[in-house]
Amino acid sequence: MKTDQKKLRKLGRQRCTACRKIKPLGKFYKNSSNLGGRQTECIFCARQRRLARRKQHRIYCRAWEKRNRDRRNRARRLWRRKYAREVNALRRAYRAAKAQETH
Repeated sequence: MKTDQKKLRKLGRQRCTACRKIKPLGKFYKNSSNLGGRQTECIFCARQRRLARRKQHRIYCRAWEKRNRDRRNRARRLWRRKYAREVNALRRAYRAAKAQETH
């Protein structure tokens, strides 16, 4: 640890590596594998990064699905053919159980 980080730690504070602001230790997630026992990003910055990543991943997945629509449909059809008997048996059992509940 650098000397300024040690001083901050003694005061119960830490610098966020994302926003570069000095914040209390309570504003950082715990992480026992890190030297100071806390994450290097504050909770707010970590949340913003996670939300941005989730949004980018959602965009990527939708684009992939559009590009591979035929491939996905073919795989779906094959799965339905392969497991048609099992799925139909489960549906019949479910309907029979529901019918018994109502009577």
